Amino acid sequence: MCTKRIQERTHLLDKQATRQTLRQLLQEAMLALPSRAPFLDRSRKVLGKIDRWLHYQAPSRLQDMVESIQHLARLDGLPGMLDSIPNRQMDPGSRSSLLNMIRKLARYRDAARYLCRTAKKFAIVRRMEMKIAALPRQAFGTTPSLSKTEEPPSTFAGMQVSKKQKKQLGQCLGLLGRSEKDAVKKIMERKRSVLSEAKVHAEIQLIHYFETPRSQPYPRVICSSKDACFLCNAFITMHKKFYTPRCHGKLYPGWRLPLFTPGGDLERRFVNTLSNIVQQSLTLTLQRRKKIMNPYPLESTVPTIVLSDSTIVSSEHVAVDDAEGGALQIRAESSLSPGRAPPKEQAAAHYSDEGPCQSTDAHRRDEAVPVHIEPAIRSTKPAVLPLGKQLAVTVPANNASPALYEAWPLELQIEYSAPAPDRGKTLLCHLERLKDDDAEAVRNTRNATILDGTLLWESVTLRPEDFHDFYISAGGTLLRVSLA
Repeated sequence: MCTKRIQERTHLLDKQATRQTLRQLLQEAMLALPSRAPFLDRSRKVLGKIDRWLHYQAPSRLQDMVESIQHLARLDGLPGMLDSIPNRQMDPGSRSSLLNMIRKLARYRDAARYLCRTAKKFAIVRRMEMKIAALPRQAFGTTPSLSKTEEPPSTFAGMQVSKKQKKQLGQCLGLLGRSEKDAVKKIMERKRSVLSEAKVHAEIQLIHYFETPRSQPYPRVICSSKDACFLCNAFITMHKKFYTPRCHGKLYPGWRLPLFTPGGDLERRFVNTLSNIVQQSLTLTLQRRKKIMNPYPLESTVPTIVLSDSTIVSSEHVAVDDAEGGALQIRAESSLSPGRAPPKEQAAAHYSDEGPCQSTDAHRRDEAVPVHIEPAIRSTKPAVLPLGKQLAVTVPANNASPALYEAWPLELQIEYSAPAPDRGKTLLCHLERLKDDDAEAVRNTRNATILDGTLLWESVTLRPEDFHDFYISAGGTLLRVSLA
């Protein structure tokens, strides 16, 4: 079932050869790390399995290749090892790509083992069946003729706008350096392209499939092989019958809805939802007085699989808990939710500026809670983080920070879990609520790791060795987290 996807991740069969393959990246890293014997030994095994599979592409050989990659991914200190390679020998993008490739390929083996062990414990898992959600041809429908897509001059690219909104649009176009004529032309060109080439994403196809009358109950979660895009997440949030685990926030122009059952109001409700988002975006752009640029997000992420003590395997294949090293869990809650207003001294409108995804109560979900960790302690009064000053926080292994830390609209708590050999360690964190000028400089830095605090309803788990500095953003607040 995963064969094609695994092949795509390795880029080994990429006929266009636009990206380096796993084999090429691994060979480049081996040349740059000639003295790292464990890394070289495991990498040679991976290269041998790759060559063997390329010679004869049998499923069993592909499985052997994935197992060898998993063994390499469990190498202690692998991220730091690759990060130590000088840029003149291997550029940072290639190092990051290699590590990302190794981790994601290794998780196929982790996921298979997790499902196998879960099936042994629970009979309902053993009775799972895979069904193809095939939509009828009429769901995709015929696109309207292009002659009907031309909008009258009284509207802005199909949007009925008031005088106030038209003034806001004009101001935004000025900030973006475009005239209204050029903007309308660009939108109409994009509209023609969407009507002729757009695709229905997997999540939307699943919603259409379950909206068709049937006897089975609705599922709770729907998702595809990638995180939900901006429009998929917006539609799922509006729909309110499902939730999707993650959203990367990217806006794809080639996106469309299928034709739903006549008489429904899904399309109308979705248009209203998008209109509200557009209005918020206009307001934010006018507040900033400049074009807002965000770094391109990772479109595919793998959530951590929670393992129990019974998942410890032999020494040949190191256990996931011990091999992964310590895990830092950030529990963050944003107060930017419907019905909750900011305090009087901060009554100005706040908007999330690092990701367009909107979250509702239906999106609340525990993200890979670490095992063997003490319960989080919630103090009665959060410790307020002063503006522009660092606060040092020490967290013992398998414990939580003794207090909540508040940087409006964020409330933050830190937990640190560690494998058995590191149970006596502590993690030192520095928290700093950045001043406006410093926050603006960070947002303009394309390589800064910024988490959208409005999406962290419960928690996010990170490996300390992978993130020495990262930021959490919500409203106008930007919080820096530095790990020692």
